[in-house]
Amino acid sequence: MSDRSAPEKQTARERDSGSGRGNIGPDRNRDASDRIFSMADMLGVGRSQRGHQIGDDPRARLPKPDRVTEAKARRIEHEILMSENNSRPRMPVISRNPANKKPCANCGGQGHKLADCITTVRGYIKACILCDTDSHRTDDCDTFKELSLAEKVKLLVTDRAGKPGLAQWSTLLYEFLEAKETRDIPPPTGFPWTVKFALEVFEGKHGKSVQDIQREFDATHDSKVLPVDTTVRSLPDVWSYYWSIECRPFPLRAHIPRV
Repeated sequence: MSDRSAPEKQTARERDSGSGRGNIGPDRNRDASDRIFSMADMLGVGRSQRGHQIGDDPRARLPKPDRVTEAKARRIEHEILMSENNSRPRMPVISRNPANKKPCANCGGQGHKLADCITTVRGYIKACILCDTDSHRTDDCDTFKELSLAEKVKLLVTDRAGKPGLAQWSTLLYEFLEAKETRDIPPPTGFPWTVKFALEVFEGKHGKSVQDIQREFDATHDSKVLPVDTTVRSLPDVWSYYWSIECRPFPLRAHIPRV
């Protein structure tokens, strides 16, 4: 018959491709690259993400905190603070950056204030302990002049015992021992270094350099680490070294046995 049905009119290409027969197989003449799917494509990962590794996540590189170790450390610290050797809990000592501290007004060093400085090139501290400055001496300060006699002696003698003096203190001490208003106040039992001894310490003639002595004193705050001036250890020594040269009579209140 000349009039063929529609299926018989299919071309050879259509027969080869399976078109029109319900065949859903791939077209062999189609570019194969269009039908290749990677695992990343099927999982929805973009091409820009394919080179990304799990290890690249910053959070993945951070070590996990050891909660057990941290808890043990806190417990040990608490037991130390609450130990029987402490009368009450003490806060841990936190070291401060020396750069955040004001330098000493006398030597310019860190780690101590003027009150604890032992460095002197003159044999005494030429600075004001009240104003914390080297612009004037302590005994020239207006604030110092307003203090009572007992307060002046405490500042220049008692508080500077075993360290370089702040000013000429022997005259004030003599007035203290002779004054009526100070009779009920016990006299000092310790005294500042003599000028000669202070210069020897500065020159390193007493075992260590003055810098090493200062650092040790700053760290311990223990006066036992400071060199001892044996020249003036009692009021009779003060009279022999200072008052007798000034032709002052021996103060009645100075009759205290040598220690």
